[in-house]
Amino acid sequence: MSANPKWWFQVAISIAVVVCIFGCKKSARDQVLIAAMTDNVQMLKQADAGGADLNAQYPERFYWTPLMTAIYFDSTNVIRYLLNRGVDLTKRSRVAGGQTALMMAIGSDDTNTVTLLLQKAPQVLSQTEDWPAVRSLTQAAGGDGAIRHYLRTLVDEFLKTNAPPSQKP
Repeated sequence: MSANPKWWFQVAISIAVVVCIFGCKKSARDQVLIAAMTDNVQMLKQADAGGADLNAQYPERFYWTPLMTAIYFDSTNVIRYLLNRGVDLTKRSRVAGGQTALMMAIGSDDTNTVTLLLQKAPQVLSQTEDWPAVRSLTQAAGGDGAIRHYLRTLVDEFLKTNAPPSQKP
């Protein structure tokens, strides 16, 4: 079993989150990020009710959206909440060539989130996603070969029924 290369980052963020949860006065903006990192739907709902921007991009965090942050931290309940709220799936980070939430989920081998994204927003994704880049991520080295094969199958099946003719596999 290989070590998780982002363990140190997760530990540092976790410590910062714990310190801030107990000691910081949190703005709605901070609450959204903390909720996304800790899978705290209740905190996210409070921030949302207070008018927080669920589509905001955070320059200090790679221009990730709350959805991208939740994907990175495997915050499945927050991911589901954000998708049910209809967040913008077209936004791109400023990391690794401008990844979308779908690309991040594929890169994390997160089959559940990939499936959910494809189900929740087929029209938006079919028209706006960079499908050659998405397909190349499903073929990238690293990760679990069986999971990558499954992700490639999910993407190809999606493209067969939803993509413009020029993008079909």
